[in-house]
Amino acid sequence: MSIENRAIRILWMLVAVLVGVFGSCQPELGKLAAEEPWEFSPYRVRAWVHMDDHPALNARLFEQFKYDVPYFGKLMDKSGWRISIEPAPVGYKHLIDRGVESIELTDEQKVQGDIRRGDRIAFVHISHTANEFSIQSRQFDCQTHLWGPTSTKKTIYPSRLPRLLFESIQETLVPIAKIEKIEGKYVRLRVRASQIMKKVENGVLVPNTNSPGWIDLSSTFLPVVRLNDKDGYIRLKDGIKVYDWTFLRPVEEVRSEHVEDESYIKAEIHGAKRAPLAGRTNRSQRKFALVVRPTLKETRLQLVTREKNPKPIPDKKIYLKYPGEKDSKVIGRTDRKGEIVIKSNDQPLHLIYIKSGERRILARLPIVPGYFANLNANMQDDKVRLRAEGVLAGLEFNFMDLTVRRQVLAVRIRNALIKKDHVEARRIYNDYYLGLSTADSFMIKVDNDKDRLTDELKEKNLDKIKMRDQEKQKKLITNMFKEFKKLVNAKADRGLDLALNKEIQTVENGGVYKPSGDNLDTSDIDKNLEEESGKSSGAGGPTP
Repeated sequence: MSIENRAIRILWMLVAVLVGVFGSCQPELGKLAAEEPWEFSPYRVRAWVHMDDHPALNARLFEQFKYDVPYFGKLMDKSGWRISIEPAPVGYKHLIDRGVESIELTDEQKVQGDIRRGDRIAFVHISHTANEFSIQSRQFDCQTHLWGPTSTKKTIYPSRLPRLLFESIQETLVPIAKIEKIEGKYVRLRVRASQIMKKVENGVLVPNTNSPGWIDLSSTFLPVVRLNDKDGYIRLKDGIKVYDWTFLRPVEEVRSEHVEDESYIKAEIHGAKRAPLAGRTNRSQRKFALVVRPTLKETRLQLVTREKNPKPIPDKKIYLKYPGEKDSKVIGRTDRKGEIVIKSNDQPLHLIYIKSGERRILARLPIVPGYFANLNANMQDDKVRLRAEGVLAGLEFNFMDLTVRRQVLAVRIRNALIKKDHVEARRIYNDYYLGLSTADSFMIKVDNDKDRLTDELKEKNLDKIKMRDQEKQKKLITNMFKEFKKLVNAKADRGLDLALNKEIQTVENGGVYKPSGDNLDTSDIDKNLEEESGKSSGAGGPTP
């Protein structure tokens, strides 16, 4: 007996012992887990093959499938998975004929023994058109009722079909892990079959990284939760919940301190919401993580309003940042349809930020480009808040302009008082300074603009979602104006009016003006103000 066979035999003896010890307390495969412990449970793939009526697609070829495909699987990984080739059941042939990418199982089919107690079923269609053979396959995960990607292989040689069938099954297998524990923004992942995906190299048992179920730190995961009925089977109605805009990114493999070769993957949670995986795991609920393997070159993202009749949200600036990096970059804006194309690259997980105006990030969306062809992001239509941002920008300019004009006129008045020209000082004060808006009148304008904008949000007959969005916008607008009013109150010199009038009266009564500090040479400013007279808002009357 060779060293390799001896090591494999010892490994399977260990599995048998563990199955004997723990097998009785493990639910059947269709009830969430295989009979073996999770780390020792191989993937079992039943390939249901349906062949078109063609002379080359005959019983002899099918027998070759039954022998060659499992043999290829053993060459790749003798312990991590099992493949069996079976003719497609009669009740599924018409579904396979229509195209494996469009198969949807009914509730009646999902409660049948093959599905309910199964592990993985690969639906395979082998056809012949235009002197070419085609293999299309797609796998259904009986534990999560989720479909994997579709694989298409083509050849003109019938002898190549067994190898291509094996490759299509390999490509469409989606590895899975259990979400064992949630630790803040991280989770613990237990990888299925992690303890039996092994091979012998130089007489030593090492991890078999070529196994189709192998998971490493470069993988990205899609978290799902499975809800069970009272018998432990997956619920037919809303039994699987896929967490929207949420992915798991491995950061390290944590080795056990007590058991040799035992480990778990620590993965970081990236979601559009805070604590997207929150909630306890119990007997009626299990959380899993499926490996994400993009098959497309791009994903088209569309932004639409969150209402009964969604409308596209155009002209939103889109930023991209990769996990672990600080800086983001602009990748474009949404077009008139609210769409933008995001290309896939060697970085699987993309963090997409949608910026609305200059003040606010509207959303943060984790995306794996190429995993989904199209994605729709429903979000609030914040056009009123965006308009409020523009109004505030104008008010800020007006307030700055008003403050500068008041200070310039104060300097001119005090320069005239230094020269004991109280007549000129009074003229500037009465004719020009008092013509400027006061802080109180400016505040009234700010409040009027705020009320006008919030009144635009008072629509009738709104659904709960849009009503909640509008209340949120109203609160944001109110807070924006509140912060601006704090700035105005802090910067406005409300005592300047009385101080200037008192200083002029002192000189008018024969007194002497004593400057409190250096006075400015305002000739350049005066010239600019004359040129811009009438163009800038916030000034009252002509420029002196």
